Amino acid sequence: MVHDPEQSPDAVNNVVAGTVYGPVVQAGNIAGGVQINCGARRHVIEPVHEPDRPDATWLMDQPSRLLDARSQVVPFTGRDTELHALRDWRDRQDARCAVRLLHAPGGQGKTRLAAEFAKRSRDGWTVAQARVPDVVSGAGDAPDLAGGAGLLLIVDYADRWAHSELTRLLTDPVLHQRQAVRVLLIGRTVRWYAAIRAELAELRAATDDLPLPPLADDRSVMFAAARDRYAQPDLYDVPDASGIQPPTELGHDDFGLTLTLHMAALVAVDARKRGQRTPSAPHELSAYLLDREYQAWQQLHDAGDHGQDYRTRPAVMARTVFTAALVGAVSHDTGTRTLQAVDLPGHPQDLLLDHRFCYPPADRTLVLEPLYPDRLAEDFLGLLTPGHDLTAYDPDPWTGTVPATLLTTDGLRQATVNRAVTFLASAAARWPHLADAVLYPLLRQDPGLAIEAGGNALATLADLDLPIDVLDPVYVALPAGSRIDIDVGAAAITGAYVTRMLKVADDLEHRAELHIDYSNRLSSAGQRQQSLDHSWRAVECYRELCASDPTHEFNLARAAHNHAEGLAAVGLRDDALTYSRQAVSIRERLAASDRTAHLQDLARSVSSHAVRLAENGQRALALEYSRRSVDLNLELAEGDHPEHRRGLARSSDSHAARLAEVGRSAEALEHSERAVTLYRQLAASDPDADLKPLAQAHDHHSWWLAEAGRQEEALDHSRQAVEIFEKLTNVNRVAFLADLAAAVANLANRLAEAGQRDEALARSGEAVDLGEELVEGNRIAHLPRLAMFVSNHAVRLPDRAKALEWCWRAVELREELVNDHRAAHLPDLAASVGNYAQTLVKAGRLTEALGHSRRATELWEELAGDHRSAHLAALMAATHNHGVWLSLADHQDEAWHYTQRAMRLRAELARDHRAARPPDPAAPTPGLAPRLNDHADQLAWAGHNAEALELSSQTVEQYRALAGADPHTYLVDLATALAGYAQLRLQLKADLDAALSASDEALRTYRQLAAHDPDSFTDDTLDAAHTLAAVLKALGRPEQAERVHRDMTAEFGGSDASR
Repeated sequence: MVHDPEQSPDAVNNVVAGTVYGPVVQAGNIAGGVQINCGARRHVIEPVHEPDRPDATWLMDQPSRLLDARSQVVPFTGRDTELHALRDWRDRQDARCAVRLLHAPGGQGKTRLAAEFAKRSRDGWTVAQARVPDVVSGAGDAPDLAGGAGLLLIVDYADRWAHSELTRLLTDPVLHQRQAVRVLLIGRTVRWYAAIRAELAELRAATDDLPLPPLADDRSVMFAAARDRYAQPDLYDVPDASGIQPPTELGHDDFGLTLTLHMAALVAVDARKRGQRTPSAPHELSAYLLDREYQAWQQLHDAGDHGQDYRTRPAVMARTVFTAALVGAVSHDTGTRTLQAVDLPGHPQDLLLDHRFCYPPADRTLVLEPLYPDRLAEDFLGLLTPGHDLTAYDPDPWTGTVPATLLTTDGLRQATVNRAVTFLASAAARWPHLADAVLYPLLRQDPGLAIEAGGNALATLADLDLPIDVLDPVYVALPAGSRIDIDVGAAAITGAYVTRMLKVADDLEHRAELHIDYSNRLSSAGQRQQSLDHSWRAVECYRELCASDPTHEFNLARAAHNHAEGLAAVGLRDDALTYSRQAVSIRERLAASDRTAHLQDLARSVSSHAVRLAENGQRALALEYSRRSVDLNLELAEGDHPEHRRGLARSSDSHAARLAEVGRSAEALEHSERAVTLYRQLAASDPDADLKPLAQAHDHHSWWLAEAGRQEEALDHSRQAVEIFEKLTNVNRVAFLADLAAAVANLANRLAEAGQRDEALARSGEAVDLGEELVEGNRIAHLPRLAMFVSNHAVRLPDRAKALEWCWRAVELREELVNDHRAAHLPDLAASVGNYAQTLVKAGRLTEALGHSRRATELWEELAGDHRSAHLAALMAATHNHGVWLSLADHQDEAWHYTQRAMRLRAELARDHRAARPPDPAAPTPGLAPRLNDHADQLAWAGHNAEALELSSQTVEQYRALAGADPHTYLVDLATALAGYAQLRLQLKADLDAALSASDEALRTYRQLAAHDPDSFTDDTLDAAHTLAAVLKALGRPEQAERVHRDMTAEFGGSDASR
C-alpha cells in the first residue's frame, strides 16, 4: 500500500504494503504546501574561542559592560548541580545527537552557565556557536570536527529564532556526521520548544530540557563573589569590601536571578566608592546603573569638546540606545534609515559612530548593538518611557511615539517588528505602563503586528494578561490554517482567548467552535494529544445541540471528521474509524437533500474514511469508498477549479493504492497515471502546494508501471520522485525525511528489477538507515516502514549469514506490528516468514526452514480466504516452496501434495490473468514469468523433470514476448531463461536439439548485451558459450565446440574463455 494523499494536514498514514506486492510511502502532509524561502536568513556556525579579557579601563567606562556575560568579569560561582547535569548530558552514550533546552527568565544566568559549560568542554570537544545575522548570508565555515569527542553547539536566544530558521540549523549536515553532536539551546520560554522537539524526534535526536531554577541557598555566596571581584584594584579598588552587605531583601524572588545579584553587588561597590546611599529594590538598581551609563555618555561628550572624536550629547545618546534596544543589531543601511525615521538631532553617521564607540557590536558588520544584559535594556525602555512612578528618573516624552514610528515606516517594519514587540511585551511584565501607553495602543490599531512579530512574540504576549480589546483583535488576525513559524505562538494566543471565552460563553455552538479552533491550533503546534481533548469536546457540544435541533448536523459532521483525523494522527485507528464513519453518514444525508452545498465535504469525508478503513485492514470496503471518492471528485472537477482538480488527483492516487491492495494493478495504473498528469499541471502553476504530492504520485505510479512490466518507465518515475524529495529534504529534513526514505526504498526495488543490483543494494541500505532514524523518533508511526526496508534489504544481501540475520529481524518487527493490528499487517508478516524460510534453506538449515515455510503457507491461506485475487500468487509461491523443501527433506508424500496443489493454484492464477485481459488472452504476464522460472528450478531440484521442463519452456516464451515489447527491460531475463532452459535439457539429456537452439540464442543475446555493457555481461556471455560448447559435445560435434571456445578467446582476450 502507499501513502494516502487524502490524509489531513496533521495525519500520519501507517498503512503499509507487503514486501513483494506494493510500495510504502508514509508521511504527514504539510498544510498549505511547501514553502521554500530562498531569501530567508541563513544561520552561521562558527567556532567559540577563549574570549579575550577586556581592558579594565574600558570596562569601567560604562557599568553595563561589567554586567555583560560576554565580558566574563565575575568568576563563575555555584550552579554545581546544573553543571553536573550538563556534563552527564554531554557525555551520554545512548544518542549520537542530543538537543537540550536550557531555559529560565531573563537574568537567571543562562548565558553565563552556558559559557562556563563551553569552557569546561573545550578539552576534548569542538565548541561552536550558531547565530542568525540580520542580513541574508551564506553558511559560515563548518567547524573542524577532526579528532575529539564531538561537536558542542551553543545557540543563545534560540526562542528568538524563527521556527524555520531553527529547523534549517538542526538539519544542517554539520550536525549529522558520524561524530557525537550536542546542541544546547538557550531561551527564556519553553512553549516554542514543543514543535521543535516533535520535529527533532523525526531526526532521531534525543531531546530534553533543563530549567534553571532561581538561586536558593547560594545567593549570599554569589553576591560576595561578584562584590569581591568588582572591588578588586583593577576595577573599583575598594579595600575591605567584605563590609559591603547584600540587600536586606535578598530572599525576595527578584534576587533569585544571577543578574540581579550581580547588579546589586555592582551598585553596592559603586556606591561605596562614590560615598552614596546604596539602593536595594531591583528597579532602583537598574535606575542607578543607567545613571552611570548617562555619566559615561556625558564624560565622552565632554572629551569631545577637548579633541576626542565623539559628538553626541547624552540625551541624544539615550534616545539612540533606546532605539537600539527596540531594533537590535542591524545592517548599516537599516541603522541609518532607523535613525532618520526617529528624527534624532545630528547626522545619522555621527550617531552610529558614537553609539558604536559606546557599544561595539559582536558582529562588526552591524550597527546599533543593543544595551546588555537584556533585562537592563528592558528596564531602560520602562524607565525612559513616561508612566512610571520613579521620581528620581526623568522619562523622555519623545519615546512614546518611537515604537509606532519604527513599526509604520516602510522598509523598517520588517526589520524591527520581531524584536520591538517581543521586548516591549517582555518589559511590560515588569513595567505595566509600557503596555498601557505603548504596546496595547499599537496592537489595538494594528493587531497584525503581533502576527508579523512571529511565534515567540505571540507566546510572550500570551503570557501577559491582555485586555480583551487587545486579545480579541490579535486572535481574529491569526491566519487561517497552519503557518509553521507562528504555530506555537498562535496556539498560545488561542489558548488565552479560548480559556477566557469559555468562562463566559453559554452558547453551546460558540463553545464548540472555540474547542475546534483551539484543537486545530494545538495540532498544528505539534501538541496533538492535547488537541484531542478539545476536538472531542466539540463533538460532544454539537451532539447535544443535534439532539434538539438537527440543523446542527453539518457542524457535528465537521467536528467528527476533525476528531477522526486527530485520532488517526496519534495512532488511535479504531476510534478514528468510528468517528470517520459518523462524519460520512451525516454528510451523505446532507448531500442527499442539497448536493451542491455538501458535495465537496462529502467527497472529503469519503476519501478520509477509505484511508481509515485501509488502516484497519478492511481493504474491500476501503476500495469501495475510495472508488466513490473518485466519482465524487470527478463530478466536482467538471468546473475546472484548481482545488477540485487537486481533490481529484488526491483521490485518484489513493484509489490506485486501494486497487493494488486487492490485486487490481492494471486499474491502479490508470488512476495513478491520472494523478501524475494532474499534479504536473498543478505544480506548474503552484509548486509550493503541489511539489510534494507530485513526487508522491511519481513514486506510486512507478509501482504500478513495474507491475505492468513497463520497467524502464517505472525506474524513470522512481528516480524523479527521489530527486524531488532529496531537494525538499535539503530545505527541511524534518518535514520530508519520511517521504525520502520511502522513495529511496522504492527506487531500490526498481533498480533491482532492472538488474542494477549494486545500486539497488546501496539504496536499500540507505533506506534502512533513514527508517532507523524515523523509528527512533516515532516507533508507532514508522515501524511498518522500517520493517519493509529491513525485509527488502535482507533479500538483496549477497552474504547468506547477514541475509539470515536481517530476514529474522524483519519477522520480529512484523510480529510486533501484527500483535498491534493483525488485519493491516498480516500480508507483510507472511512475506517475511516465507523469506526467512527460503534464506534458511540456502544456508543449509532445511529442517528448521520447514516450520517457517509451513507457517507462511498457512498465513497466505488465511489471507487468500478473504481476498483471493490479491493473495493467490503469493499463496501459490509459498505452497510450491514448501512442497519442494519437504521433498528435499525426504517427506515425499506430503511434498507431492503441496507441489500438485501449487500447480493447481498456478493454473488458477493464469486463468484469472487471462480473464482480466479479454482483449488479448495470449498477452504475457510480467509477474508470472519469474514465478514460473522459480517454480521450474524448484521442480528440477526436487527431481520432477517433466514438470520442470514444461515450466521452463513457458518461462522462455513469457520473457520472449515481454522482451519483444520492452527489450531494454526484459532482454536480460530472456537470455537468463534461455540459458537455464538449455542447461536443464542438457542435464536431463532431453531433446538436445532444442537445447542447442536455446543455448545458441542465449549466447547471441548475451553478446548483444555485453557489447553495450561488458563489465556486467562478459561473465554471463562466457557461461553461455560454455553451455553451447557442452551441448555441441553432447551432440558429437567437438570441432564446433572448440570453435566456440576459440571465438570467445579472440573476442574476450585474457578472460577465461575455455572454462
